[in-house]
Amino acid sequence: MAGAAIQLTRLLAVFGLAGMLASCDDPYGPAAFLKRYDLEPTSAEQALVEAAATAANSVLVSIDGGWAFEFGGVTSTVPSPVPILLLSNRNLAPNVDVIDVPEGCRCVLIQASAIRKWLDVARDANGYGDPFDETFALAFMLLHEMGHIAEEDYVDREGKPDPDGKLAKQREERADAFAEKALRAALGGSGEAVQVAQSIVANLNVLAFNVYYANALSQGLSELMCLTSTLYWDMGYSHPNLVFRMMTMAGKFVPSPQTAQIVAEFVDCRGKPESYFEILK
Repeated sequence: MAGAAIQLTRLLAVFGLAGMLASCDDPYGPAAFLKRYDLEPTSAEQALVEAAATAANSVLVSIDGGWAFEFGGVTSTVPSPVPILLLSNRNLAPNVDVIDVPEGCRCVLIQASAIRKWLDVARDANGYGDPFDETFALAFMLLHEMGHIAEEDYVDREGKPDPDGKLAKQREERADAFAEKALRAALGGSGEAVQVAQSIVANLNVLAFNVYYANALSQGLSELMCLTSTLYWDMGYSHPNLVFRMMTMAGKFVPSPQTAQIVAEFVDCRGKPESYFEILK
């Protein structure tokens, strides 16, 4: 056990987070969270995460609240910066725990191998993907996750039953709204914040179309024509449809007829009742 503690101390020191060990008594502290679930920090994708955190911080200075990330060489003067935990796949689900503000930790969790796989799939987009800068794509994701921190979504939610996922999806929508607010504030400012925000929204637009192609081109004709709900409806209880969310956000910053058409198709199909699809069976 002592050896494991020494190893954890060394790993946290590598990422500039050794100070977390001093806050083990904090019920929402990262150190307690790592220990509770026996999670393992990793150096994989460290350069990418540092660059993305730096970009996100450049945008976050444009809004009130003192929001900032800390990770590795990325530091901040705000009173309580949010640590990023870059983790191996030990005790994490490969297709679920990609990037998240987990319940019980005031932190952002990134599973290195999972985020790498997600970005690679998005870049390929079934052979139709356009290149995008991963730094700014991940920076947008971090802005979304900071929205969860701002809403304190990491606080224990056991007292809030959510059998149909309505509350969970509302949390995602609020986090999206926070990211949008931060980007709009930065775009309306000056200096580095504007330049970084412009890069984020430009890459978000490319990423949104890539994610759309990755999903749409893996479906059949019946899904594309909204004869089934597979493509257009939500894919689970915790998150609204990712393609719909990303295309909607991209359309707000980089409007185009194609984006508007895709969003309209989603709105139309998502508005159909279950009875519509039952009749088509």
